[in-house]
Amino acid sequence: MTTETLHKSFLPELGVPIRGKVRDIYDLGDELLLVASDRLSVFNRILPDQIRDKGHLLTKLSHFWFEQTRDIVCNHIVSYPAPNALIVTKCTPYLVEVVVRAYLVGSMWRDYQAGKRDKCGNILPDGLTEGSELPTPIITPTTKDEDDDDITKEEIVRRGLVPPDVWADMEATAMKLFQRGQDIAKKRGLILVDTKYEFGKGPHGELVLIDEVHTPDSSRYFIQKEYAREQIRFPDKEFARKYIREELGFTGEGPAPTLSPEFQEQVREGYREIYSLITGNGLDDGMTAESETLVQGLKDRGVIKGVFALVLAGARYDGASINTIVNGLEKECIPCKLEKGLASDDVQVLDLIDQYNDSLEPVVIIVVGDAQSTLADSARTNSRWPVIAFQTSNNAEDIARKAARILKNAEVSS
Repeated sequence: MTTETLHKSFLPELGVPIRGKVRDIYDLGDELLLVASDRLSVFNRILPDQIRDKGHLLTKLSHFWFEQTRDIVCNHIVSYPAPNALIVTKCTPYLVEVVVRAYLVGSMWRDYQAGKRDKCGNILPDGLTEGSELPTPIITPTTKDEDDDDITKEEIVRRGLVPPDVWADMEATAMKLFQRGQDIAKKRGLILVDTKYEFGKGPHGELVLIDEVHTPDSSRYFIQKEYAREQIRFPDKEFARKYIREELGFTGEGPAPTLSPEFQEQVREGYREIYSLITGNGLDDGMTAESETLVQGLKDRGVIKGVFALVLAGARYDGASINTIVNGLEKECIPCKLEKGLASDDVQVLDLIDQYNDSLEPVVIIVVGDAQSTLADSARTNSRWPVIAFQTSNNAEDIARKAARILKNAEVSS
């Protein structure tokens, strides 16, 4: 059984990703690669501890729901290369999250307790209690920014966040999606309490469902049998929010708390419970580490080669030798990046090595210059990857072949 968690991904061939709260986003041109990490964020803060299998579970559930709702609205999925990754069509996101609520829980319940009855233009009746089913599901949009502020549909249109006709389509589509989610959840012994949807404008101007759908990160669920006994338990992210707010006293300000291994496992089990009930499938505890399946899946689809060379050159370097190395790496089908004009004590060097230490693909570092140079020594001292250093000479062609052998062995050993 693997206990690996994925805090962040780095695939050198694809460049440095944009990091969201949970997903790392790689630009593939007309498409994006979304890699779901195991990060847990609450109150707009990323916590230092990860939840094992979380990225895997979120992606598999999203894939399930995208397939279940294709007849309602088109979505951005192109392919599913790995358990924690999706390749999607690049869309222009609308800067509004469409939140649909059917029960009085979370922040809306806390506001209700404080006497607030107006939620984004929806007037709530008196006499409700925590967990009460609303007379009818309502839409409570929020802005798509760091604060996720409540907003009314009138403000959305007035501020030009979404054109009026598109917003009307988004509202109607969100209600259809929510009804589908509730219907399927009900058959699985669950109640879909609330959720958020994100939409974008597709390549041809069409409305496209993006991000994730009905996952434990974006939705709240009740267990039907428990709710019937008036027991309110959230086997989703709300469980983490509630514990961290009430037991650890953290609501987003100050240092983020660490989570005990026992609590991390409780969160994981809640996510697994939802996944199992909805899909009818278990999750294999003996699965391969997520980083390995991700790299292999992307290799199988030709997105990456799965190996990489970082070429470091000091202030003095022989351009002809470097060109020979780069050309040799290309012949060996090894993608590479050249960094020139470096000094051994340069912060840039240490930052580069630190960055490449996080690579999920095997890397070899090639240092151009004196094999005994301080730049090579610095690389060897700080890198987790093999380092090849050589003098500027006629053996440049051999370096690419040596790098290929090292990387081939690294692939086999991994």
